[in-house]
Amino acid sequence: MAIELSQLQAQVRELGLPWTPGVTENSGHSLLQAQSRLGAVPPEGVTSLAERQAAAAARRAGAEAPAGLPTAFDWRNAGGDFVTPIRDQGGCGSCVAFGAIAVLESMVRIRAHNPGLGVDLSEAQLFFCYGPGHGAGHCPGGGWWPDQAFACMADGIVDESCFPYTAADQPCNLCPDWATKLTKFTSSTTRNSIAAMKQFISSTGPMTTCFTVYEDFYYHYAGGVYTYNASTSGNAVGGHCVCIVGYDDSQGCWIAKNSWGSGWGENGFFRIAYGSAGIDAEMWGIDGTVTSPLIPLTQSGRATTPMSVVARNPQHLDLFEVGPDGKTVSTWWDASAGWGQWFWVSGGVASPGGEGSPVTSVSRNPNHLDLFTVGTDNRVYSCWWDAASGWAAWFVIPGLTARPGSSVEVVSRYADHLDLFTTDSTGKTMSTWWDASSGWANGWFQLAGGVAAAGSPVTAVSRFTNHLDVFTVGTDNRVYSCWWDASSGWSSWFPLPGVTCGAGARVSVVSRATGNLDLFTTDTSGRIMSTWWNDQGGWANSWFQVSGGVASPGSDVTVLARYATHLDLFVVGTDNRVYSAWWDGSTGWANWFVVSGGVSTKGGQVACISRTQNHIDLFTTGTDGLVYSTWWDGSSGWANWFQVT
Repeated sequence: MAIELSQLQAQVRELGLPWTPGVTENSGHSLLQAQSRLGAVPPEGVTSLAERQAAAAARRAGAEAPAGLPTAFDWRNAGGDFVTPIRDQGGCGSCVAFGAIAVLESMVRIRAHNPGLGVDLSEAQLFFCYGPGHGAGHCPGGGWWPDQAFACMADGIVDESCFPYTAADQPCNLCPDWATKLTKFTSSTTRNSIAAMKQFISSTGPMTTCFTVYEDFYYHYAGGVYTYNASTSGNAVGGHCVCIVGYDDSQGCWIAKNSWGSGWGENGFFRIAYGSAGIDAEMWGIDGTVTSPLIPLTQSGRATTPMSVVARNPQHLDLFEVGPDGKTVSTWWDASAGWGQWFWVSGGVASPGGEGSPVTSVSRNPNHLDLFTVGTDNRVYSCWWDAASGWAAWFVIPGLTARPGSSVEVVSRYADHLDLFTTDSTGKTMSTWWDASSGWANGWFQLAGGVAAAGSPVTAVSRFTNHLDVFTVGTDNRVYSCWWDASSGWSSWFPLPGVTCGAGARVSVVSRATGNLDLFTTDTSGRIMSTWWNDQGGWANSWFQVSGGVASPGSDVTVLARYATHLDLFVVGTDNRVYSAWWDGSTGWANWFVVSGGVSTKGGQVACISRTQNHIDLFTTGTDGLVYSTWWDGSSGWANWFQVT
């Protein structure tokens, strides 16, 4: 140490610097010990620490948060403490791993909306498993850089118990089930201006930064806002990476989490002035989707937003739901493994408008899924999953501003084609398409001048490869239809008279056979109404009430055809219980009955699917907001409801 503590204290007082030198756990360390507790080494071609310090000092003026950002923010006190406990890297230059892992641990708590969540991830895996092949040095000196650390960390980090850290070189030795313990993220980012750093920290999460550590800071920082000054600093010890958890404009400082144990600084944390020692030359953060087995996804749903379920093969189900926070989430069931865990689909968030935009899904082949929703900016988004590559990122299907909360109807007429339908911000019924040979069409187009009633979706069915039938409720609350045929193009819209629908009603349609359509909706009194069309006689003369059924206000009728002469209907009734009725060509309509005592919510939705001719799976959101399921099998009848966890 080039300067004694008493002399340093006197100089700090004389200069009026806003920090307190004192005795710390580092005070007795040799220079070699000090250097081994750092480890930030810019690789070749990256700006040096000295250049970073000069650049940061030059832009310190005007560091206050711009208009619209909070003037102070601290993730330790953001409706809870989202910062995990202080760690100690010991005598190994692994600070980059600790600074990066600290960010990821906080992001797990933030994305889980749970400041009390126990998160302790393995710095050892990052430094000793990933590090050696990506530029990290050996202990004690170590040395690494966040660019490489964040790229490695994205591939997954296990929890501390799977590979505990010790401050000495060690072989990569993960626990046997390490592959099930990985916390991952899809993308990271950097920020190079103080304003951008504050915006990211206050809106997204903590960031990693690297700076030059001087003797005064290493040996004797005991509290306050450390401010670099050449008169007090002593010699440079080396580069160091830490986690920035907040800032405070009134003090002109960043708030940082260090990795030197809780006996140094402010219980292991420190404050440092904007522009000091290169602290804000560059910062790294996580801006992508974070997935982790530590994030409990006991899924709750928007009670009145429909779920979507797909059977890619008879032994598999994929279920999609929108949570109360708008997250598009999924789980799956397979006959060989049972139910999987809920996960957030590529970071997707659906529009909260109206009753909330649902996620719709389709399987064009057994190894592929396509998803669609309306995002928070009211644009239509899609992502896809393929067995060969996993989940893609969400992307915008441009050219349309959708009605807030609207749904996207999708039909796959054959394996290499998709047709999409939705409503724009003025209620116009709009469509676009995708084909494997040409990609997405050049834009959206209005279907024959159609305009839907507020809240009413567009529904569609393909009776055969070259034909589409489309339905909606018009602004006069009557049911309208139009159709497309490859030989003639789009028809005009025409009304199906005889029913006045309730607000936001959906027209559910099923094609039991190529020459048949069955329609279901609810009228202004909530009565469950139906009509039909066949290619022998055209449309039926009128609508009829199905077995006296009445739906809960806002609840849609869902329907499936297990074979050509049978229909099964499901709805939430006025008492909020789940009801079903069925039609068979040999007996006609049965009475409505309660399905296994199931209870949903007012306006709740029921999703249904038939994986095989003699099997039905049902899903709804219960009164507790959780997702429930039951099933029917021809050999055993209806099962009890269970929570899909």
